[in-house]
Amino acid sequence: VQENRENGKFIVLEDKSVWEIDARNHHVTSQWHQYDAIAVRFQETAEPPFQYGLTNEDKDEGASARWVRPQR
Repeated sequence: VQENRENGKFIVLEDKSVWEIDARNHHVTSQWHQYDAIAVRFQETAEPPFQYGLTNEDKDEGASARWVRPQR
């Protein structure tokens, strides 16, 4: 994690990718901190638009997310 924005609504990773977190998971991601190790995986059976899973490997917890296209 590089940055936790809006109390867990958005997670910015080290590669500068921005992930919007499913509202049902904000209570989890609000506790994620800078330098936590995150793994990203595609979840084929998940409901659109939150078809990715972010797993916090330091805390052993996860959240559904969608990649947010960077603004130019």
